[in-house]
Amino acid sequence: MVAALNCFPQPSHAEVDATLRRMAERPKGSVLQLVNGATLVWGNIEGLIGSRGHVEISEFTNAVRQYHIPRAKPPSYVVLMDSYKSSGTSHSGVDESAIQVLAQVKGKADLTIIEATTVREVSIKRQDSKEVKLGQQSRREEYDFKPLGAELSGGKGLNAIRDGLQKLSTLTSVGQRPPTLTEAQWLRMTDEDKRLSILKSSYPADWKGMVERSMQEAGVQLDRFLGHAFSDEKALHAHNLGVLLDHRLIGGMTEGHEEWMTSLSGPFRLDKAIHNLSQSGSIAVNWARRPSRSGKDSWVVSAVYKGKQFIICKIEPSFDGARPEVSQTKGVIYYFQEGSQLRGPSVGSVWDLLSESSR
Repeated sequence: MVAALNCFPQPSHAEVDATLRRMAERPKGSVLQLVNGATLVWGNIEGLIGSRGHVEISEFTNAVRQYHIPRAKPPSYVVLMDSYKSSGTSHSGVDESAIQVLAQVKGKADLTIIEATTVREVSIKRQDSKEVKLGQQSRREEYDFKPLGAELSGGKGLNAIRDGLQKLSTLTSVGQRPPTLTEAQWLRMTDEDKRLSILKSSYPADWKGMVERSMQEAGVQLDRFLGHAFSDEKALHAHNLGVLLDHRLIGGMTEGHEEWMTSLSGPFRLDKAIHNLSQSGSIAVNWARRPSRSGKDSWVVSAVYKGKQFIICKIEPSFDGARPEVSQTKGVIYYFQEGSQLRGPSVGSVWDLLSESSR
């Protein structure tokens, strides 16, 4: 629906309804050239269209307010995307200049709008969802905090995982498919994932110990990481919060592109909002580790801005692939969530904070 809305400078219900019906006719992906000169490109949307392709009239006014990027003329291209992979892919009906633009898109956006002189990348947030993921981190990343930078390592890069896998690799194991995995799973797995699955099946106690030590190390890392970012020197909180949000919401700026975010009050420039927030001298950030009875702790980051309280995010580390029935073993992943279940009626979300800072 957001893709269809943004094909028109002043979308009408009839235009959007007709466009969605055309998209529903090609659920595996297609290119649609509209009468106004815009071209709509989409991939496999079978999981999005459901049983109907049209927009209820009662929803239309709210949808335009929340999701339509203001513009005077139709865009050249609207591309519905989750990520773009340029290797060996054919895009019939899309000219080479648009393909070159798409090759620069980092894949964080849900929608890319290509205009004559501007590329807009739009992240779509459904307001009725209970929990929204800001992003996740599995690799080592360096954050340019002040006065000192900090790093956060995930994946299989933690010391506990490297040491544990090295020890397990010296033990003898049978190179056959573990009974916890199906034949179909086994055929799709890489050689490395097969090796790790055999190890976790052959030595469950050693594997469990490595996972527990890895989660402990991830917790120590998060304590140190957030302690660097939001120390007692509150004058640096705004800059460091901007760095954190830039990593998780944009993934690094794309030169010459505009980053947009949808919201209840209307779309706003995400890159400008983060920049404005990082320049603010009136924000104080706090964080706290919340112990869990299950042992799966979470880290909650909150802020006070212009006298209002906001939940920035809840961070939950997890060992992806710890269980024997999981075919891929990715290691420690940090999940950054909006933490909606932690907010009371008077507490805003990170989206509310960014929307306010964009004004």
